[in-house]
Amino acid sequence: MTYKVSFVIPTYNSGEFMAEGLRYLAAQHNESRTEFEVIVVDDGSADDTAELVEAARESLDHLIYLYIPRDEHSGRSRTRNRGIQAATGDILCFLDAGILVPPDYLDTVVARFRERPDLVLLHMVLGLNADPDRDDTTVVHKLSPLNLREEAAKLSVSPVWQDSRYQALRMLRDNLDLLAAPWEMGLGGAMSVSASRVREVGGYDDTFRGWGSEDIDFAYRLYRAGCSFRSERHAFVLHLPHPVARTEDRMENDFRNKRSIHRKLWQLETEAYPHYQGMFYSAFLEKLMYIDLSMLMNKFKAPFIQHLYNEHFRSASTSLLLGVSEQNIARQLNPTHIYLWNRRLESLFPSSLSQEIRCRLGCDTPYENSYFEAALITDFVLLFQPYMMGQIITELLRTARKIVYVYDPGFENEYPVQQAGQTSISMPVVSPHLTPRFRTELALSPRKLMMERTRVSARNELITMLNRGDRKIVLEPLRESGYPITTI
Repeated sequence: MTYKVSFVIPTYNSGEFMAEGLRYLAAQHNESRTEFEVIVVDDGSADDTAELVEAARESLDHLIYLYIPRDEHSGRSRTRNRGIQAATGDILCFLDAGILVPPDYLDTVVARFRERPDLVLLHMVLGLNADPDRDDTTVVHKLSPLNLREEAAKLSVSPVWQDSRYQALRMLRDNLDLLAAPWEMGLGGAMSVSASRVREVGGYDDTFRGWGSEDIDFAYRLYRAGCSFRSERHAFVLHLPHPVARTEDRMENDFRNKRSIHRKLWQLETEAYPHYQGMFYSAFLEKLMYIDLSMLMNKFKAPFIQHLYNEHFRSASTSLLLGVSEQNIARQLNPTHIYLWNRRLESLFPSSLSQEIRCRLGCDTPYENSYFEAALITDFVLLFQPYMMGQIITELLRTARKIVYVYDPGFENEYPVQQAGQTSISMPVVSPHLTPRFRTELALSPRKLMMERTRVSARNELITMLNRGDRKIVLEPLRESGYPITTI
């Protein structure tokens, strides 16, 4: 198949960086004789961008310059979308201004799409975190299209220049489909996608404002559309370093944008994403797949379940279960809503069990304040590190008028216990038939708990969190007989 490629480059007051990137595009070998165009979309620059684009026309035959006057709607999403509208290529290569590409970049991209047309190709980016105010970046002054690959090979081993995703990309051998959330790797500064797929998902969401996450949202929608994700180390790019102020306002805006990704579709895989920085979210989602609460569920005996139903669910017009993995328990309690923590578990629950069965953690939900008359939680919530447990409890205190906490007094003795110095995103209870090495890996995470945290201390934290609200809290210990109610 013959492809045409469109390079889409948004820019704003980055004329010199943009011009250098165009020089490297003009030096493409193009042994595949691929027709290509370069579309520079100027988001209202006040520098010499327009003049520099004109000068570049001498070496780039198909160079399109689009200028958008600056206004309250300005931003990278709208700028890229204008480029998408103008593009006539079958493959769209999104590059930020100041991105340098090797001479065989175009040929490599075309070869990858001939192998698999539905790709989202995420290019390795060198220098994204290099800061000329802090790091030695003088090497850029001796770069040229002829020596870029040679110099990049040296830079790729430097922590200053290395792509923060590099170790993960290498370990996965570039097959990002092995990840639970390949879209979290989707940096828009160097991404190549089929034009038809881009238009299928509607391009970038131009409601995003400020700094951060519009590219992750775009990658997530491509993921939901069924695209295959691959990282590309041969067709790498080098990001010309420039000072970046990572202010508190930018971080807060990034958090808000990540949360808005979730609140568009309310999916399990996006719910906790705003709370996890770095490349660890796929590991978090993987852990959810291996949580096994069968030992806990086996302690729910029929008389106790009947007691819970009579006391808390019979008269509740809206009720919620969180942390129950057995259909029979759910059937007897007859809640209106059930939260489950992975898709496999969701597939086992027939829709007849409840009005609404959703894959959710419960830390960010679409329900209004006091929506549930009663919500039942179990020791499932103890499997999360304190911050995430706090997010779940805070949301429960917002959405439920009464929270029933069913706990197992023996839980800390029968399940794995967090040791001092160990790190944890969550502390999953895993099936005993998993390999010891894998079970160990599941217990690890990027966040350090600074104190020894046993199940007992975790439960105390949980009860303290529940006490912070003004809701009715009922503690229900699992017992063989007798069901006293303790209200706090």
